[in-house]
Amino acid sequence: MCHFSKPLLSILFPAAICVALATACNSSDELVDNGATGADETAALGDNDGQRPTDSDDGLAPDLAEAVPDSQAAAQATDDTASSQPVPEEAAGALPGPLSEERQAIFMASAEDPAPSELNASRDDLEGRHYLYCDELHSYVMYEHLRDLGGGYAGVGSDQTYLYAGWMKAELVWVTDYDPWIKRLHMAYAAFFEHAESPEEFVALWRRRNRHSSEDLIRSHFEGRPDVGRIVRVWRSARGDVDLRFTRLASVLEEAGVPGFINDAEQYDWVRNLVRVGRVRPMVANLLDDEGMVGIGSAARELGVPLRALYLSNAEEYWSYTDPFRENIYAQHFDERSVVLRAAASKRRNGDYQYHIQNAQNFQAWLREPYVNRRADVWERVRVENSDHYPVQVTNEVPFDR
Repeated sequence: MCHFSKPLLSILFPAAICVALATACNSSDELVDNGATGADETAALGDNDGQRPTDSDDGLAPDLAEAVPDSQAAAQATDDTASSQPVPEEAAGALPGPLSEERQAIFMASAEDPAPSELNASRDDLEGRHYLYCDELHSYVMYEHLRDLGGGYAGVGSDQTYLYAGWMKAELVWVTDYDPWIKRLHMAYAAFFEHAESPEEFVALWRRRNRHSSEDLIRSHFEGRPDVGRIVRVWRSARGDVDLRFTRLASVLEEAGVPGFINDAEQYDWVRNLVRVGRVRPMVANLLDDEGMVGIGSAARELGVPLRALYLSNAEEYWSYTDPFRENIYAQHFDERSVVLRAAASKRRNGDYQYHIQNAQNFQAWLREPYVNRRADVWERVRVENSDHYPVQVTNEVPFDR
């Protein structure tokens, strides 16, 4: 499960983008802290060093004033095809370089959504929970569908961002979530990507034995930032669970023969480079709000980079399709190769999920049908046969009249 909403830097990047990062990463950033870290599912994962974040955590910055950039004009809801503006060409197999100052500004300038006053969930006992790691363990079943797609990526959640972006060889990455804790966690990821030259070094930074030096690295990387305490606070809460997640994920990927950013140098180099040259933007964006996702669509369209993958996890299981959700999907700069990625929990049968891929323009067409009000109107679960069955469905059927 990965995070989303119910209804409701100065990172070591090129100098040209430091100001934009500082503005973007200090905006829409406040949320009442209840200390929740998903104890019901993570009790078996370790105690995260026995440290529960408290309001007295050293270095914790005071509340920051809102500094949300002006929103870009919303894309027309009827525009579900990519523009004719050419995608910038990269040499075959070459790592993408930094964007021009003008293009970097477009990438970073779109508005974020305001942080929610509370984190909602499908059950009362999950209210207020922060999803700091992904538990979709067999998503490798989507690897061949994402391999070398290129273009842009946008999606909720944490570590799965780097898995999918690496498989795609994405050019631009919008890391979207409505929980500001997830945005801060990606800041810690950025510090580690800057420091670690190999996947082995990167994974080691999450190990318990390295927790003190890793925290020092984060503090040094963000020295002078007023929110460094908040970034460290989130990292402390996530560290133990992410460590175990990486151990499990590496084992599953190795058994499946699928490369990923934590077990393959080429995948790691691609993802690390995207972060280091400023092509990854963590931001607060809510699938049910009206600025963050629309701004991503406008930026992708202006940059001429089609959004080739939109990852929703299992968000659609939590609510019916609202008008803002539909408008957010209509606003995206999809082309004929773009896909929507989903997961649906099936833990009683396989301890994991079943997975779903749909052509993104096809999904836009379904959303325009008046009878389509929820996920089940578009696609239905398949039967999970046994504990080793992790089905992946592909939906491209045209909507039908009712």
